[in-house]
Amino acid sequence: MSDEAGRAGAQTDEERARAYREQVKQLRAVDIASSLMLDLVTIGYQKLGLTLETADLRDLSDARLLIDLLRATLGVVETELDDMQRRDLHSTLAQMQLSFARAVQLAGPPESPAADKPADPPPEEAHATPPPADQPAAQKPAARKTAAKKPAPRKAAAKKPATKKPAQKQRAPREPGEEPPGA
Repeated sequence: MSDEAGRAGAQTDEERARAYREQVKQLRAVDIASSLMLDLVTIGYQKLGLTLETADLRDLSDARLLIDLLRATLGVVETELDDMQRRDLHSTLAQMQLSFARAVQLAGPPESPAADKPADPPPEEAHATPPPADQPAAQKPAARKTAAKKPAPRKAAAKKPATKKPAQKQRAPREPGEEPPGA
């Protein structure tokens, strides 16, 4: 009996293989792409986390990638789609992009840049509160800020002739068609 069961199993595998080949013959690549795009939309909206049910699934990095994949896939297969499918998918993509922007607003600023920005003010505050021995350290960041701002006036001074330092002469070239008061 075990030989008969093995033969029946082998026939079943052969039958499955034939059925699979027949399905592949009938399957079109655009059908696979359409199925993929549907999955991208479904998962993308969940990753946006805009509803109470999906808020814990929010991952804006994944959502952005899914939207980009949808855009790329649509760009590749849109010539194979009928007009209605093409319009629907473009509309869906636009809605997902708007929803992404809304999700970004709801989420607030990204954590990594926000973490960098608050890291700068605490050292300044720390330098402001210690005894006078730490004051030179507080002046160093101020000097750095001044140094960062100095190139702009140097460029401006380099662009303007030395004779145009008075305020009236500096204003005159900014207003088109007017002569300087002293000219």
